[in-house]
Amino acid sequence: MALVVLALVLGSVALRTGQPGTGSRTALAPSLAHALEQARADAAQAGVEILITSGRRSAEEQQRLFDEAVERYGSAEEAAQWVLPPEESAHVSGEAIDVAAEGADWLVAEGWRHGLCRRYANEWWHFELLTEPGAVCPELVPHAGAD
Repeated sequence: MALVVLALVLGSVALRTGQPGTGSRTALAPSLAHALEQARADAAQAGVEILITSGRRSAEEQQRLFDEAVERYGSAEEAAQWVLPPEESAHVSGEAIDVAAEGADWLVAEGWRHGLCRRYANEWWHFELLTEPGAVCPELVPHAGAD
């Protein structure tokens, strides 16, 4: 457990500073990284820390996650409700983040101020830069495979 927390904190520090982390998870698209920095500053003023549990993933890592989901759910169609293949995942391009619970709650309520929106109805943790700062977020898509 302590190692998981340490990994989250180290990843969080790398994202906060914009410096590369120990893996590909912290190399976000510049526009998303900027919006995230702005959101983190506002959240911190509200006493909330936005911890990133996953950001950019390599195509290989995304494929592994997708393959595991196919094994778990029994088909590619069912798996795609939770994990997309690399060629369809915004994580591979660094344009998506997964956020720990408290930060996710804050982003649902306030992320629109920075253009950060929850994308999928079944993934409370998944956010993307989907609108201009201050604009209304688009309606949720039921799940990743429904895009």
